[in-house]
Amino acid sequence: MTRLILLILILIAALSFGLKNSEQEVTLEYYFGLSTSPLPVYQVVLGTFVVGVFLISLMLFPEWIHMRLKLRRQRKALERLEEELIQLKPPVTPKGPDLSQDED
Repeated sequence: MTRLILLILILIAALSFGLKNSEQEVTLEYYFGLSTSPLPVYQVVLGTFVVGVFLISLMLFPEWIHMRLKLRRQRKALERLEEELIQLKPPVTPKGPDLSQDED
């Protein structure tokens, strides 16, 4: 729930930033004399954010796959060990008071 509230607050902040900076424009200059046409500031910030999220996702994807495979192997090993434990465990008989004798 707190993540949802935090996400909503971040989205509201980004939206208000975009609305307040929709009139300011910047020109991005690259190497070799290349440049862009004037862009609103919020487009530059939003574009940078999207590219960053994409790059981080690419960097974390192999580790995520590795961890999923490791988790699957460990779950299978745990299931095998639990089955082995059940097979090795002797049957449990209830040990209560002996009711077969009558007391006079």
